[in-house]
Amino acid sequence: MYMDKVTEAIAHFIGLFQITEEQARLRESYESFKQAQRASSDDPQWDQVGVSFKSPYQFKDHDPQLHYVPPAPQVEPLTSSHPIGHNPPHIPVSPKGISADHPGYENIAIKQTVSIVVTQSAPSGAAPDISIDPPGQIAVAINQENHLTDNDYVGIGGSGLFVGQIGAPDAALEALVEQMHSSSALSESAPPGSVEEMADFIDNVAAELKAAAAAYEANDAPQDVGDGLIQTSFVVHDEAIEGIYVNGKAAIEMPSIQDYLPDGSMLAEDAGSPQDGPANQGVNGTGASASGSYTKGEGSLAQQPSVTLEAGGNTLVNSAIINNKSLSSTVTAIGGKNVEVNAIVQQNAWSDLDSIGSSLSEWSKDAQTTKAFNLASFKHVDPSESAAVPASNGTPQMAGFTKIDGDLIFMDWVKQLNFVTDNDVHTMSSSGSISNVVTGGNMAFNSTSLAEFGSFFDLIMVGKDFYDGSIIKQTNLLLDDDIAGAVNGFDTNGKGSVSASGNLLWNEAKLANVGGSAKFDNLPDHYQKTMDALASGKMTIDDGVYSDDAFMGLAGLRVLYVTGSIIDLKYISQMNILGDSDQVALAMDKAGINNADWTVNTGANVLLNTAAITDHDTLAKSYAAKGQYSDEFLVQSELVKMDNLALNHDADALINEAVAFLGDEAGDLGPIQPAGGSSDGQDVHPAHNDIMQSVVA
Repeated sequence: MYMDKVTEAIAHFIGLFQITEEQARLRESYESFKQAQRASSDDPQWDQVGVSFKSPYQFKDHDPQLHYVPPAPQVEPLTSSHPIGHNPPHIPVSPKGISADHPGYENIAIKQTVSIVVTQSAPSGAAPDISIDPPGQIAVAINQENHLTDNDYVGIGGSGLFVGQIGAPDAALEALVEQMHSSSALSESAPPGSVEEMADFIDNVAAELKAAAAAYEANDAPQDVGDGLIQTSFVVHDEAIEGIYVNGKAAIEMPSIQDYLPDGSMLAEDAGSPQDGPANQGVNGTGASASGSYTKGEGSLAQQPSVTLEAGGNTLVNSAIINNKSLSSTVTAIGGKNVEVNAIVQQNAWSDLDSIGSSLSEWSKDAQTTKAFNLASFKHVDPSESAAVPASNGTPQMAGFTKIDGDLIFMDWVKQLNFVTDNDVHTMSSSGSISNVVTGGNMAFNSTSLAEFGSFFDLIMVGKDFYDGSIIKQTNLLLDDDIAGAVNGFDTNGKGSVSASGNLLWNEAKLANVGGSAKFDNLPDHYQKTMDALASGKMTIDDGVYSDDAFMGLAGLRVLYVTGSIIDLKYISQMNILGDSDQVALAMDKAGINNADWTVNTGANVLLNTAAITDHDTLAKSYAAKGQYSDEFLVQSELVKMDNLALNHDADALINEAVAFLGDEAGDLGPIQPAGGSSDGQDVHPAHNDIMQSVVA
């Protein structure tokens, strides 16, 4: 049926009204049904359990003398990666344990043919029985390394703040290391792998140091090498150097390191000595006794709140001693040339540009400075000058030979490295208690002592050349650019002190040559004839050799003949590298405690290298057919950074730029650009890329 629009609208309205009315009736019936259902249900029966209470303690009134000990701070272990690395030369050891399996070492192996021949110049009697053992060759390569990363983050007190790392100390350390290597007078080298490489190494050392000596003679003024670094050098080049040199000046005696060690150094003589306490008498010992009296009184013993931070105090030590007496003789005759190079190369490089906030300027009035020492000693001892006059003035009547076909080598190669980074970040506040925080105090120690005792001959004859090298290279590098400042609002009525320097860099080297190395002459004809006879296979000595003054009083000669060359190389390389750029931010506790005493120390590091080589050479005199080349070098230099643009700001401003609040919205913190102007993009946490790692604790 057709309806108009008005009728259709009225019909729809009536239908919707009837549906709504029906829903209301149903809802009323359902609710009354559910209420009746709940009213008829029985309440559940709960189990009844008897519980007994014991209270062994009785409560007392409030005692204001109770000492509150706050809970121990939580330690958050962190890991960090650094771009600076050291790739040591790999020297695998032969599984057979016979000899060192180093690339090229097979070229060092020589064929030793021992010939015992007795030549008697006098016609009386038969030749006596003489036994002469041949010398053995020695090749020692020692590599000692310590690597330590101790970059801590410490936050104590209830400041509610997190201060991110300012700048990029690892990148600054890497740049300083590169500058140190580029400005060194002697480059780093890998252990030689053959006789030829040993001879080339000694020649190259002489060439490098001659170039350094020439450059110094041309200009001995301090040099600006860029990046705010100033280099000061002192070079001595001569055929023989004698005496003691301290920081480029001749001295009568060596200073003692004990006079310059920072307070509390682990190297102090009285550190940990028995005098620090009573002697241990054992279980049944006499022990110690004390007597006295006391009076009980009333009152309270209040402790002065204090915060003590020790972020420096690292100690790096390298020690090496070589006492070489592998081969020595009264006279040495050389068919080729004799090359002797003795060198001490010492370098101290450091950057100690600290930034102390203006609010802490009164705390650092008595600040110590970094001290650096280069100490070198050259000594030559000629035993023939004090030798007793022989009882008999006769000449030898016979000689016994030991022949070696090939080359004879003696190599002692010692390399020591300490590489430590201790870049700590601290956010400190006082909660009214005594807080002691130590994040430094690391110690790295390398030590080697070699004593080699070999053979002694009256006469050594060398068919080719004789190379003798004693080289000591020592390097200390320190980066100690510390930042100490206060967050806005920091205040204290207590005492305060800040020490960010007071470091000690110490290089000490000694070279001693025992023998008449200065007594060199051209090869006489009778020695040349003897050398030619030996080369042709005739074990005979020209009568003129027996008449040498050095052999007076001897009944016979012990003779060593080497058809090739003799290489005697002693090399010590020592390096200490320490990155100790600490950052300290002082803030107020939320409780507003401001009566604490503050002691902050981020310096007092010690870098120490000590080395000594004692070389026993020819005791009386030497002869060389193609000349003798003797060079001795001393290089003492300092590389000091005088300007650091990244720290040319008030530390308080740097600290406040790096502050992050740890509140309810800490999870929304994003990466914070370092305030030192670096473009590396450090996160707010110095050791994690994930921001949540730094706020969960």
